[in-house]
Amino acid sequence: MILKEDDHEEIKCYNEISELMKSVNINYSVKKKLVKEDYDLIKKSELDFLLVFGWRTLIDTSVNEHLKFGSVAAHHSLLPLYRGFAPMQWAIINGEKETGVTLFLIDDGEVDSGKIIMQKRIPVLPDEYALDVYEKTTKSTIEICLEFLKITKAIILNYQFRTNQKQHTAAREHLRTERLTGKKTQVKYIIL
Repeated sequence: MILKEDDHEEIKCYNEISELMKSVNINYSVKKKLVKEDYDLIKKSELDFLLVFGWRTLIDTSVNEHLKFGSVAAHHSLLPLYRGFAPMQWAIINGEKETGVTLFLIDDGEVDSGKIIMQKRIPVLPDEYALDVYEKTTKSTIEICLEFLKITKAIILNYQFRTNQKQHTAAREHLRTERLTGKKTQVKYIIL
């Protein structure tokens, strides 16, 4: 699902993201908010996690029950600072010397209050305009999401290939562990 920006917004990314999805043959839809059918699709998809960034409406956290690792969101602040809407703008208005991007788990608490996974700091320079900070924040969001996906893929693949030990043969050293099948394993997720 791709967030469709409001009409008044000058910068719109959903067309570019839609074209990217088409080019790599990934099914997608453009939405302003998730509806029951979207949640039903997520629940039956057997996903490992959702990756959410740029999404402006609350996500029903009951969807986490159907995900192996839950929903992960990117937020344009160094949480817990500036939870909620327009965090980068509030950091600039308040004269902050730095802002950043936080990846966190979406939970049942307050908005943007879940456990922090990783953060990336971004300096706010005195001569910068909001657009300059926005561009740095967007670039950092992409970097932190790619880093997260790389790390998560390694963790999930490692987890999937673990073999339970056979307790009745534990003392027999000549028994070898089962070989990997060589079958390609994919990490399943949806980016919102």
